[in-house]
Amino acid sequence: QIAGDKIDNAYLFVKQPGWRGFKKYILKNSGGFNYEVDDTSKYSVDGKFQYCVTINTEKNIFTYPSGINKSPEDWDFSQNDLWNLNVCLPAEPIVLLDALRDQNDFVFPQFNSSFKYSVGNVSGSNSERNSISVKVDFAREAVIPFGFQLNVAEIIKPFIHELSRFKSLVIKGKNDGSPGKISIKFLTGDGKCFGGEIKLSEKWSDIKLPLENFKNDFALILPNSYPQFLRKIWNGNNDIANQQFDLSKIQFVQIVCEKVSEQVENSETAFNLESIILQ
Repeated sequence: QIAGDKIDNAYLFVKQPGWRGFKKYILKNSGGFNYEVDDTSKYSVDGKFQYCVTINTEKNIFTYPSGINKSPEDWDFSQNDLWNLNVCLPAEPIVLLDALRDQNDFVFPQFNSSFKYSVGNVSGSNSERNSISVKVDFAREAVIPFGFQLNVAEIIKPFIHELSRFKSLVIKGKNDGSPGKISIKFLTGDGKCFGGEIKLSEKWSDIKLPLENFKNDFALILPNSYPQFLRKIWNGNNDIANQQFDLSKIQFVQIVCEKVSEQVENSETAFNLESIILQ
């Protein structure tokens, strides 16, 4: 959308990494403040793109997102401030969680009497990958599982009409010397939770979890409700059998682990997680 007085012309400039220059496309007004490329079918190439929009008025020229008075066709145009776009092919795997990409967006619980935990960003399955390293020490009286979550609603949104093609999750991770299971849970916008369980090995591996294995489950309330006496677990749909699991309603993914044994004073769970991919 473009709003302004007396817009003479508007253009979309697109480039991929490695290109020396931009491709230029005319933007046509389709009503109100809306502008569109006339025939997008000609430009459906997958990959990573950078783009900007240039607007000509009767008095000046503006290029956004920076708002400078230059065009990408000018020799001294700066390419340091551009929008980024990733174009995917139909049914291409969706990266719901990436340890490096999402490192600033994870939501963790507050500290409580059930466990102590530490989180770090470490190397992943190869030198180019990162993982999130989680260590949890559960107390003998632990009654609350540990978990963290990521908002994936905006990641899912562009694929909303393709989601019926996706049948499984692939989780890349490993345990860090302490055996145990973790659960992958999907929280939906209408208060439901569906979960599946995996067991991590001592080596990096891709674990496939069919979506048909996801069942009604509890969810953690994160980062935790306050005051402390309020409940920390949500059982909104646990007692309703055979509910439909609708990928389009997913808002959060939670990674949850529980105490391995009640017979020891402290029970540690440690694991590394690199990615969760929808296939």
